[in-house]
Amino acid sequence: MSDLQMAPENQSLRQVFRQRLGRLPVQAMVSVVLPLVIYLLASPRTSMFTALVLTAAVPLLYSIYCWVRTRHVAFLSLVTLFMVGISLLIALLVHDPRLLLLRDACLAGLLGLICLFSLLRTRPIAYTFYRWAFIHTSEQSVSLNALWQLPYARFTWRMLTTMWGLMFLGLALIEAALVYRLPAAQFLAVHPFLLWGTIIVTASVTRLCGKRTRKQITTGLQQVDEE
Repeated sequence: MSDLQMAPENQSLRQVFRQRLGRLPVQAMVSVVLPLVIYLLASPRTSMFTALVLTAAVPLLYSIYCWVRTRHVAFLSLVTLFMVGISLLIALLVHDPRLLLLRDACLAGLLGLICLFSLLRTRPIAYTFYRWAFIHTSEQSVSLNALWQLPYARFTWRMLTTMWGLMFLGLALIEAALVYRLPAAQFLAVHPFLLWGTIIVTASVTRLCGKRTRKQITTGLQQVDEE
């Protein structure tokens, strides 16, 4: 069972990173440039609420375009569209257009709570995500079950789940504070860098933790095989 290889995982991660990097110019245009340009053009001519609705329409139209092109709707896109709809409804009800700017913060807070509450379960969400993303064969599943028997591996998954949960909650709180302290145009410019910068830093720390624990996990699996 010691053949739970890290190479396939690394190859999968490299493929994901390459795909993401290839789409980075488009993502930057959709999430940074277009919303800011639309707001700057619309805000002098219309109300703040209408201008922010127009910026929120950008991810909506991009998601529709991706669905038409690929005939596949990503789960995260559905969640994002749901958060856009909820934030729009709440903004209308409480007459506070800045709530439209908090749709990503609400999603981050929700993800943070999911991560932390998953710690109450036997297997935290980091383990569940790893299994969903990287385990595709029965042999890999058997090896992963053996890996779960190692206390150090269980600690690592719980530690990573806690780290991501706190990161998402912290990000949500910071954005909730900034949205009422910065002008809307400044928030639209700062928000993508804060969001993706925080995620990239956390992902880098996760990768470093994986490198540091790989040797101990491999040794533990070899001990399991010997038993």
